[in-house]
Amino acid sequence: MKQPLLLGIAVLMFCGAATASASERNPDLKLMSFNVRYVNNIDGDNSWKNRRQAVIAVVESEQPDVIGFQEPRGEQVEFLCRELGDRYANVKLGGDYGDKRYPGGGSHMIVMWRRDKYLMLDHGSFWLSPTPGRLSRGWDAMCRRVAVWVKLLDLKSGRQFFYMDTHFDHKGREARLHEAEMAAERTMALSGGSMPAFVSGDLNMKVDDPSLEPLRRIMQPAGQTGPESDDKPSFNGFGQSALYIDHIFYRNAKPRRYSTLDGDYGVPYVSDHYPIVCTFDFE
Repeated sequence: MKQPLLLGIAVLMFCGAATASASERNPDLKLMSFNVRYVNNIDGDNSWKNRRQAVIAVVESEQPDVIGFQEPRGEQVEFLCRELGDRYANVKLGGDYGDKRYPGGGSHMIVMWRRDKYLMLDHGSFWLSPTPGRLSRGWDAMCRRVAVWVKLLDLKSGRQFFYMDTHFDHKGREARLHEAEMAAERTMALSGGSMPAFVSGDLNMKVDDPSLEPLRRIMQPAGQTGPESDDKPSFNGFGQSALYIDHIFYRNAKPRRYSTLDGDYGVPYVSDHYPIVCTFDFE
């Protein structure tokens, strides 16, 4: 009777070790979404020049694999690409690109990814409007809004995944619904529906807003479905507000840990939004 008992114990020990190994291994992806607040002359002590090194400190502390930045303007884009360019490659587009009144391109979306870990297979961008291929503002939106996307190849595992960074309008309710529809349609078309796919950004509404239904039909919100997740608002308004408006959506992946980064990076606020980050395993 001892041999079956010992065999059973050995099996249990092996399974336990395998489970521990799986839970402790590095995640397949660590994704950060970060609205850095556009540079301006009204933020006083929270101005870009006082925060910019803290923005880099967040990235250096968290070491994300992929980052989606929202809202940086010309000088901020140059700063981020200069400070992070040795480690991260990027694609980007300004919402006002092509308008001569905005030589810097206006507010940008930037997608960055680790040079040592990924190979870019494809990329693109579009305006969130009925004419996505050209400079345009959609529906009742106050601002021109864009999305930037990439397909990346993980050099170690050989897995491919799709990621889109975007920023929905803060005023136009009709616009936000159509923007969510466009993000969902493009994600399905460009990812083929089968590869791991992620959409993140400042979506300017809570996750249960009816206008986000197009995204919720095809993807899940990491902050609400991950096994480890905090319940903190992402928009802080430099201490004047608390809103849940930044999100990371995913499909064909498993979230592990979702965090709102409200820690001390050397300044009271790294932005009027806290960055959000989530680790994922691919299915």
